[in-house]
Amino acid sequence: LIVCGCSENRCLLFENQVNMAPVPHIFVSYAESCPADAQLANELSEQLIYTHNLRLFAIKSRDLNVAIAQGVEGAAVCLILASPEYQESKDCSKAMNYADQRKVPIVHVRSRPSWNATSWLGALLAPAPSVDLNTMSTDTLQQLVDAIASVANHKALLRKPSEPDVVFPKNIAPFFSGADVDGFYVQFGSRHDMRFDHLVITDERISGQGEDEVGAFTLAGDINHKRKAVRFVKQYVGQHAVFYEGHLCMEEGDHNDAKISGHWSIPSADFRDEFELRLDGVRGKTVAIKRQQQGSTVVLMCHPTTAPLATKIAQKLEKVGLRAIIPSYDVPQMLRSLTVASTVCPLLESNFQESEICKHALTCADANHIPIAPIMVQKDYAMTDWVGVVCAGMLYTSFKDKKEFSKSMELLINELRSQHRDVAKVAGVLCDTSNANGWYLYNGTKTPMKFNQVVLANNQLVGEGCDEVGPFTLSGSYSLEANTCKFVKQYFQKHQVAYTGTLTVTSLVAIAGTWQIASGAGDKFELHAPLKTGASGEQEAPHVMLSYQWNSQAAVKKVADALAERNIPVWLDINGDMSGNINTAMAEGVENATAVVTFPTEGYRKSVNCQKELTYAHQLSKPIVPVLLDELDMDQEDWLSMIVASINHINLKDDALFNDNFEQLCSRLDAIAVKGRKAAKRVGRTKSAKDGMPADATVFTGGSVTGWYAQFQKKDSMSFEHFSMNRGRVRGQGDDAVGSFTIAGTYDRRKMVVQFVKQYIGQHQVTYKGKLKIPSSGSFLLEGSWTIEGYMTDKFELQGKPARQ
Repeated sequence: LIVCGCSENRCLLFENQVNMAPVPHIFVSYAESCPADAQLANELSEQLIYTHNLRLFAIKSRDLNVAIAQGVEGAAVCLILASPEYQESKDCSKAMNYADQRKVPIVHVRSRPSWNATSWLGALLAPAPSVDLNTMSTDTLQQLVDAIASVANHKALLRKPSEPDVVFPKNIAPFFSGADVDGFYVQFGSRHDMRFDHLVITDERISGQGEDEVGAFTLAGDINHKRKAVRFVKQYVGQHAVFYEGHLCMEEGDHNDAKISGHWSIPSADFRDEFELRLDGVRGKTVAIKRQQQGSTVVLMCHPTTAPLATKIAQKLEKVGLRAIIPSYDVPQMLRSLTVASTVCPLLESNFQESEICKHALTCADANHIPIAPIMVQKDYAMTDWVGVVCAGMLYTSFKDKKEFSKSMELLINELRSQHRDVAKVAGVLCDTSNANGWYLYNGTKTPMKFNQVVLANNQLVGEGCDEVGPFTLSGSYSLEANTCKFVKQYFQKHQVAYTGTLTVTSLVAIAGTWQIASGAGDKFELHAPLKTGASGEQEAPHVMLSYQWNSQAAVKKVADALAERNIPVWLDINGDMSGNINTAMAEGVENATAVVTFPTEGYRKSVNCQKELTYAHQLSKPIVPVLLDELDMDQEDWLSMIVASINHINLKDDALFNDNFEQLCSRLDAIAVKGRKAAKRVGRTKSAKDGMPADATVFTGGSVTGWYAQFQKKDSMSFEHFSMNRGRVRGQGDDAVGSFTIAGTYDRRKMVVQFVKQYIGQHQVTYKGKLKIPSSGSFLLEGSWTIEGYMTDKFELQGKPARQ
């Protein structure tokens, strides 16, 4: 049994002691940010171990990606304690997307029957068996064991009499191992050096030996990586002992350096003073990246063996206006490249996975929430271990076949442009369009600018296009408070131009001002783009989702093109609607669909992804329209027949009858759309009459947010790059005295309560809960308390003011 408390460096996992192949086990995954779920997971684990004799192997690991990988790869089944906190957790998402990718069976443990998962989690859990576990009774536990036995070999999960309760794995690399240590202690006002023969720091222990002016010594103690606390005893050979207690601190900068500092004491002599150890070359350091403007720089991260291919890809990207760089193969250069990255493309193969440099750099990109678009370059390679977890659920582009290079480049370019468009899915988006136009004056002549994409979102501007000088990218920022906009136009392998203007928002987004180059030349410019529908917080426009198995792509594309000709909005993966995380994109496609048109075939019936897609649609009560392309046996008692067998289908098997039967499909979709509009009006009237306000009604989508938190009898300010409360979710990122952070959580407009988690990049997390006040439209006041792991708490306050448009 593996208990994985995600969002913190806590993970329980096990391996076979005889060889390194993991024995079958259960993986219990929960959000550690939720105390109730953490307690339930511990109680559940004890019952499964001691009452039902199931295997438990455990370790607390600072390397969460490696821990998740080992746990998932050996799991016979995953138990998910789903909750709002779980759905918002990036680490939980990685764990379960990796389990899904490896086709590990999932059992949903429902501890909150009134709450239903959505987005990526809703899609993953839709086809999974579920067990309500409101109370830890004998009957409910037996139901859970029965559910486990229905998807996994129960006998293989039973512990043998000789097995211990907890067995630790052997394959976790130490945090530090070596003699590259500079140390000293202070006594009587003088500093005394310590020299080390070796020092080893693992997940829980610190040990070593060395010498100073007193004599040779050994040291042994323990370390808590979560609290950064270190305690050890230095025992001089044949002499006295000295007690050390300190704090582990990761050094600023690009290098893998750390410091342990604190105090030493000899209680019998009443001596006490300071000490310090500096470690060069620690593992697992996560650097908080101070990113520049959200630019358009693609970072191609690779091992030297694939550098020639990376260079070829970079040249092709530059030709279409996507700036690309290949950092040198060392940690500082790779981390510096992340400061300008819009997307990181790792060239994945076995050398990359085994490289500590690549691991460190890609893990930092993941921890700093930089989008990742994997590139597969080795024929016999499959993502496993830490790479599999970091890239779990992500769409990758295959460059394994050299003959298909051009096709692969086309797919990669579409994926990168889709990730640019994904910026516009968050609150505060002004525009996301390929229909922008503009001009600049030069020598009295208006020179037009053509744009492939322009996005203004969360006070950031990004884009790409071309003019008579050549292809270019745009990168900058805007302020709705000051009605200003600044951005840089970077020409490919040429100069750059600085643009400064006034921002006006009506039915159009207009920027007018002046441009200037380094030589001092400059003149006027204008840029115009349509305001995005939903820029004030409305949901995305509805569409018809087409659900199919890959072998039917040609026939489905024909239907999609025909629907587009009728001006019916269509969601289709190959049209760029599927990008980023597979499960998240698919879930959004289902959730925003007015209807799901499914194309069931034998291949569809066997597809795990198709089962998730259609089951989730059925679970959300979406209208489903089956379209038959081949003969299909609907009498089978399986998941597909259960959903579509009783629904009248459209027959598109005969090309000669395509036009007539396609008209039936359009009529069916029109009827569904009319029925949906009527139902929406009824729901709107019911909510207005009974509830007054939906629980997920929009509170705040853009503007300025200021705040503070109290600690040690003083108030520390928080600044935000963006903050939103929209569609029941709280999102944001910013900085304070501790460092850079992201926030994610939920709110209830009816109850006027808000809860979110502030996650410091590479550090701890803080839970915030408060009462919401809305003094006027577009503004808010949030007051409450923050908590760190239940032992430290105080007050906080946030105030939001609307943007002027």
